Amino acid sequence: MFEHHAAVLMNGKTISLRDVLKYALAMDAMPALEGLIDDRVLTSWAHERNVEVSHKELQERVNQYRQERGLFTSVATKAWLDSRQCSLAALGSLLRPGLLRDKLRRDVISDEEVRRYFYEYAAALDRVAISRLVVREYGEAKEMQYRLEEGEEFQRLAKQYSTDTATRLSGGYVGQVGRSYGTVQITDSIFGAQPGDIVGPIEMKEGYVLLQVEAQYPAVLDETTADTIMESLFEEKWQSYKLKAGIRIELWDSIRCSGEKTESGGVLP
Repeated sequence: MFEHHAAVLMNGKTISLRDVLKYALAMDAMPALEGLIDDRVLTSWAHERNVEVSHKELQERVNQYRQERGLFTSVATKAWLDSRQCSLAALGSLLRPGLLRDKLRRDVISDEEVRRYFYEYAAALDRVAISRLVVREYGEAKEMQYRLEEGEEFQRLAKQYSTDTATRLSGGYVGQVGRSYGTVQITDSIFGAQPGDIVGPIEMKEGYVLLQVEAQYPAVLDETTADTIMESLFEEKWQSYKLKAGIRIELWDSIRCSGEKTESGGVLP
């Protein structure tokens, strides 16, 4: 049925809605559909748990959405909505699931769960700031190590000799990394070092690496960390709930590509 609905008119010809949907499906370009499904499932979950959004909260979110897009006047807002065949009420309905998600996080995940997770996995949340200097040969790496031991600046040597184009111009500075950075050998070395210590040379796929520890950032249960943990715990429960929703996209059954003839008379797989 979709082949009879024109989605695009171009030079007197049409691109059917079926062709658009086929293309989107083949290119994994259907985030809007996936988002709509998520919104409906979230709304259902919130209803089950009696989680609601007040009119004031929704109005504040709509105002924030307008400001983010530079829609500071009612005239600009109306023109923007009209260009998308949308109303202010419909926009509020589209933004409501996002607010429900934030409230659901706090309803589903307790502060005690967050604290328990933090104290169990605090080490995995540690961060360390590092710089790196990469060269191709072991002998060259040892030469860099000796020069550093004699007092030369890591940043100057990295700018001059490092083959790592991503960090060379910044004097080798990488920034903060977690315990998933590199091998176990690297992780143990950099997290066990003091600021200013040099680790290496260590052989990696890009060559031989010298690392300078800039600063250690042990994990603390502050607002940012708590929010990260809460989001991670919520995502697990959210995915579990979604699996139970029995989602099946019937739309795909209407636009299957199999059996469609090509211009040469063959059949697409």
